[in-house]
Amino acid sequence: MRYHFDVGTVWVYTVETKVVQECSGPEDFRQSQTQHNVMTLTRRVVQIDGAGNGLIVSYLDTTALKIDGEEKPLPPMGVVYMKMSPLGRILEISNPMVRSSIQFPDAPVGPGDRWEFQEEMYCRDLSSLLPLTTIYTLREKNDRELLVEFVSPRVEYESEAVQGVRNGIDNTGRYVYSDELGCLISSEMDTRLVAEHDGSAYEVRTHNSLVLKNVFKEIYGRPSS
Repeated sequence: MRYHFDVGTVWVYTVETKVVQECSGPEDFRQSQTQHNVMTLTRRVVQIDGAGNGLIVSYLDTTALKIDGEEKPLPPMGVVYMKMSPLGRILEISNPMVRSSIQFPDAPVGPGDRWEFQEEMYCRDLSSLLPLTTIYTLREKNDRELLVEFVSPRVEYESEAVQGVRNGIDNTGRYVYSDELGCLISSEMDTRLVAEHDGSAYEVRTHNSLVLKNVFKEIYGRPSS
């Protein structure tokens, strides 16, 4: 249960995001909005250090976002540089919003085993990353793949952007990892954020899915034959 890094390896994923935002409270404040977009995520291993950590360059290819069914233009997502250990530890990252990876345990585990990992999550209304605990459970394992489910129990915090707003956030999801390829082949995550202030509640439910489309090896910037 390790990520396999090899300079020139490229992973191409389809990423789908669905967001539902709802505001409840006095009648004139009630509203809802849905967002949906599908993107291509490319991750490229460009360097491996002496400890076996991989320097990975990632970028998203997307041009539009649908809000309540209407397409809206999106600015370029930019390039993200990340250094990750074979166990999935994010050692360095240029954009804290992009931190999705399974955290493998230090010791071998079997189906039904659980492990915990202290992680950090980006929140727009905080000046620092939010610490949270993720509990992983290995559900299935065979010679080629393994299925890991995870849950991050609700964490509450005070908003720094708007005084008096209290937020709560939690995550659930699953990863499918290929031991043969040494990478994730799919993942799903559901995030629920609730903000409460002066009798009103604002809830955001996000579903993210990631599916591996292609993997290949590049030599001097070109796919090898």
